[in-house]
Amino acid sequence: MHIRDIPGAWEKLDHASRAMIEAGEAQMAVIRDDALANRDWGAYLGTFGSAERLPHFLAIQPRMTDAEYWEHLADTWISNEFALSNFATWKRLLFATRPAAGAVTMMNAKERATFDALPDAIAVYRGQQDAKHRLGFSWTLSREKAAWFAQRRGVGRMNLVTGGVWKKGRGVVFKGAVAKADVLCYLNEREEEEVIVHPDKVQNIRRTKIR
Repeated sequence: MHIRDIPGAWEKLDHASRAMIEAGEAQMAVIRDDALANRDWGAYLGTFGSAERLPHFLAIQPRMTDAEYWEHLADTWISNEFALSNFATWKRLLFATRPAAGAVTMMNAKERATFDALPDAIAVYRGQQDAKHRLGFSWTLSREKAAWFAQRRGVGRMNLVTGGVWKKGRGVVFKGAVAKADVLCYLNEREEEEVIVHPDKVQNIRRTKIR
């Protein structure tokens, strides 16, 4: 959030503080214009915080080649924390905007080697803090990581979805099976052993206990 978006905050600043902020904004605008002019998509997107990056990716992605698209989509995805809040947008970007064959460029060499070594049928897990939430595109090969996601907000902390408080045992881990051919990619930059797959492609989904 920018200080201008906070009611009354901008007006409370003195002239020198406003001038410093405006100078920084002008400098950032030059950096962004230069990055766009040079088709340096990574530099451009890197000037935005993780919560701001998705709409700016959407704005410039028509100018990208397929390889550039998938590379920077991966970076935008990795920086994103709450994909379910933009479910329809991510569904379109991941599965309906560019040829899926190009998604291999979302992976680095090590991730691609891991992906290539996966069996044709893969067991996948997804941890959620509420079983009622819809299933998303992010699954993991690690049951332990799924359990971490299921409970990462911590007992007694605010549930930002319901406004209530997380209770012990509220989290849930789902286990399913997916054909390797239906997996878009494998990502491990965050050490989450993540596979991106449309939830409709995950079969035999069942709820498991968190150990």
